[in-house]
Amino acid sequence: TVDDIAFPDMTAWRKWQNGYLISETAKDDYRIAFSGVLEIKDSFGKILEKYKDAEMSVDRKNVTYRYDADKQILLPLKSIEDAVSDYSLRCEINRECNSYQFTPVDGQVVIKITDSIKCLNGILS
Repeated sequence: TVDDIAFPDMTAWRKWQNGYLISETAKDDYRIAFSGVLEIKDSFGKILEKYKDAEMSVDRKNVTYRYDADKQILLPLKSIEDAVSDYSLRCEINRECNSYQFTPVDGQVVIKITDSIKCLNGILS
């Protein structure tokens, strides 16, 4: 199983993960979702809005942020040029004048989130 795999170093793990993500994201029903905090910032880094109980999901077409029980922000994948992460902390998507910074409850998933977006957009290196 995946839990039984041990890697000698980070490079070996990343190579394995990239191959795994390529096969997973190719599935028609691919979707990942995580709970956390969403901060929407302006181009100067000023927090415009903060939602402490949010969900970020990634599927084959969109990145979606859900908050306040019934509100959502939908970012089409094809409109996202890049996604960056602070390992074990947060991930961020910059679009036009705003950035969408998401801090998941489990910080270790940020690389999976950003790499999934990159893989779906064909820019995973």
